[in-house]
Amino acid sequence: MPVSSSSSSSSSMIIDVLNEVLVSMACREYGEGRIFLHTDRIGGFKTGHGDNPKEFWRKILEWTSKKHTNELIKVGLVLNTIPDASDKINSLKPISVKKLSISELSTKNLSDFDCIYMVGLPSRVSSTVTQKIKTFVENGGGLILEYPNRSKENINVLRDIENIYCYSAERLIFTNSYWTLDGGEHYVFYNDAEISFMSTFKQEDFSSSWTILMTNISHAVTTTTTTASNVILDFDQTIGSEFSIGFISAMKNGIVFLEPSEYSTSSSSSYILMAPKIQFHSSLRL
Repeated sequence: MPVSSSSSSSSSMIIDVLNEVLVSMACREYGEGRIFLHTDRIGGFKTGHGDNPKEFWRKILEWTSKKHTNELIKVGLVLNTIPDASDKINSLKPISVKKLSISELSTKNLSDFDCIYMVGLPSRVSSTVTQKIKTFVENGGGLILEYPNRSKENINVLRDIENIYCYSAERLIFTNSYWTLDGGEHYVFYNDAEISFMSTFKQEDFSSSWTILMTNISHAVTTTTTTASNVILDFDQTIGSEFSIGFISAMKNGIVFLEPSEYSTSSSSSYILMAPKIQFHSSLRL
């Protein structure tokens, strides 16, 4: 994992990461359960993005908890930062919310909850808690990580599941988020949703187990996918504007035929594929 340098300023860090594919929303299956990560605040902490419709935030809860629209979702809410988001979460009815401290997770029966909703991250977390979170998700529970704000370290509550590194917990003012192709096909998709980058995560640090839903790249076809031969193909690093592209990429929901790209950008550190011409054939399965 990356090692931070104490001499680097936050401004130089921001300039550097803006040349990267940044992740503002991602999710994955783990065992029988699900994990959902996003970098904004449902409370709209200085962003206004907490004003996204209730239906959008509710869908995140439904997907992560494996519940339908009219089903009660039992949430264990762990608040590690201010302001208090409980009023917003309580409005996503039907819902039952119980506030917990990070230390209470070690003693509570987590099977009483459909989902653990974590706002920010604790400064310290015991191995007992991280193991209980792992077991909870493996057995079918949901875990939502909102605004993981422990800068220059891995997400501590996930350490028994996977290492995901947070480069910064400072908001990137001039960075917008955009739906990926996978995001546009996902249950939580809402066209006008706005998610602010209040934490910085790079796409390259996410394993192929994750579905990347939103990034800082407009019109990105996808972030990472797997070809028919099971070889990971990273569009962001393997395709430049000097190539004419025509190929078939295997996707989990069918076959995507990519026409030669009209738009593409490149930088010294990465290449981004823009492909406005897409034919999606959902009837073709692999």
